[in-house]
Amino acid sequence: MGRGWTLLTPAQVDARTGYRRYTRGQVATARMVMDLRWLDLPIHQVRQILPDPDAPTARALLQAHADRLARQRRHLDRQLARCTSHVIQGVDMPTTSTTVAPVQIKIGVRDLAEARTFYGRATPLEPHATRRETPRQAG
Repeated sequence: MGRGWTLLTPAQVDARTGYRRYTRGQVATARMVMDLRWLDLPIHQVRQILPDPDAPTARALLQAHADRLARQRRHLDRQLARCTSHVIQGVDMPTTSTTVAPVQIKIGVRDLAEARTFYGRATPLEPHATRRETPRQAG
């Protein structure tokens, strides 16, 4: 079952087709492998569980995997809730609150009042104009 990761050696392999055949005695192990892989248990952990599925080590591996799945489920629940909210309410542009203000913004505009109104609505910053000129150094 899987190249390089053989968990269950087939009783026979058809040389022409590569079809693997298993004995009736291997069916329970094959079903266990399929079930553990359906749970997305990593192959190396399946390999550790197969020899003794009732061993404390096997139970600890399964419990740790169940804990990982529970964390993933909580994460998926949060994602689903957010997605549903976006479907119902639309997607808002996230904004951040900051006390940092830009040092300098130079924008050429034709209508200063219209530009101030636009940027006043678009940003949470209070407009503050300061004109400071420093003499250019000869270079």
